[in-house]
This record gives sequence, C-alpha cells and structure tokens, in this order.
Amino acid sequence: MKDTDDKMKILFLCHGNICRSPMAEFVMKELVRRAGRGDIVVESAALHTDEIGSDIHYGTRRRHPRRAQEAP
Repeated sequence: MKDTDDKMKILFLCHGNICRSPMAEFVMKELVRRAGRGDIVVESAALHTDEIGSDIHYGTRRRHPRRAQEAP
C-alpha cells in the first residue's frame, strides 16, 4: 500500500470481516469516490479469527458484486 501518512484513514470493524465491515467499506469507498476525495483511505478488518479464509458473505457479495470481486 502507498504511504498513507498524509491521508485520513477510516477502518470498519466487525467480528469476522465477512459481512458488516466489508459492506460498510464498499459503501464508504463509493461515497469517497463520488466526493472526489483521494485523500481518504477506507479499509475493513475483523476483531476475531473465526472467519479467517472465509469468503465475503453471500448477501454482501450480492449487494456489491463489483466491489466484492476486488476484495482480497
């Protein structure tokens, strides 16, 4: 990742990072893009290791298919 020291950082957290936090990340990234704010970095993460290796929840993937394909 590029040096982000001079950028605002937004991190969304949830239990496994498969549903709520990725959804919030996708929505916020779109809002940031529409606002032309290249100075904001948006990411999501898990608070627990239960879902390591799990795919993004099917409901999240269905609501945001383009973004879900970009997710690691």
